[in-house]
Amino acid sequence: MKFKIDEFGKKVITVSIAAIIIIFIAQFGENMFAGVKRFIGIISPVFIGFGIAYLLNQPVKYLTDKFKMKQNMSVGIVILLLIIFIVFSSSFVLPILAQNIMALIKTLPSSVDSMTKVFEEMNIGGSVFKKFIEENANKITETIAAISNFILSNMSNMLAYSGKVFMNTFIGIVLAIYMLLDKQNIVMGAKKITAILFGKARENKISMLAGKANYVFAHFIMGLILEAVFVGVIAFIGFYFMKIPYALMLSIVIFFTNMIPYIGPFIGLAPAVMVALMHKPITAIYVIIFITILQQIDANIIGPKIMGNFIGLKPMWIIISILIGGNLFGFLGMLLAIPTAAFIKIVLDEILDDYNKEHYNIE
Repeated sequence: MKFKIDEFGKKVITVSIAAIIIIFIAQFGENMFAGVKRFIGIISPVFIGFGIAYLLNQPVKYLTDKFKMKQNMSVGIVILLLIIFIVFSSSFVLPILAQNIMALIKTLPSSVDSMTKVFEEMNIGGSVFKKFIEENANKITETIAAISNFILSNMSNMLAYSGKVFMNTFIGIVLAIYMLLDKQNIVMGAKKITAILFGKARENKISMLAGKANYVFAHFIMGLILEAVFVGVIAFIGFYFMKIPYALMLSIVIFFTNMIPYIGPFIGLAPAVMVALMHKPITAIYVIIFITILQQIDANIIGPKIMGNFIGLKPMWIIISILIGGNLFGFLGMLLAIPTAAFIKIVLDEILDDYNKEHYNIE
């Protein structure tokens, strides 16, 4: 005997299942989330591998299409370049960066005094700045001491964590190689699973949206990295010839902040100006002029060449998406806010197109 369930019955079953899930989470949520967190920690190399594979897919695709290389050859070249970059960063960039940070912490009190004198001589709020420093001097000293003590007392834990990060990254790179080599089969497998779960018709729609999302995210992220590398390298060269202290550290700050459109360049400019004021006040003006010109070249020449105009968002929506992403997920949220907003726009456009076709026969 077959039982038929009407629409009301389906709704009752759905609500009942949802209620059971909510009650289960409320009762065992803490242990469950702890277990989920531990499980995610265990499989974190998979996520790292996917992230690396996703970032390297564009260079691999470029070599394959542009120079007609075989997939294996393209993957091998890109992975070799990645390993060279990691070795170079670990051997040269990170030690210099660490030296810059320690030197800045060591010279901070004397630098603040010299900057206060400059403000007083220029009559630009020097007394206010001095009063602020005096009122918070103990807090600043205690904070620096606390950071130093934390580093020293947790050195063994930090080394262990660094070893774990290194191992996870190594496993992630190995997984990324297999993902890149087996990309076609992975995509086909994902399509088959989607078709089983949602049906063939919806699978076509989902695949189309996924393709558009991949286009937006891949081009945006790679364009953002290329832009940031260009600005960071030119900033380092400029700081070096202007003899600005901690040139490498400041250029790395500019590299990261330049990934945040519109507001990022202003954030990256502030530390460079402050360091220039501590070193030699007149150079702060040179730094402002130099970074302003560099940002204009990036915004009007380099950016359009690399990024194009495929995002399709107005500046107002870009700034709103950055603010929302930053508040919810910090720096990573700022980076991914724009492509996420662009993908949401694509989905909404598809929904509106389908609605217009269904109700108004508008193509």
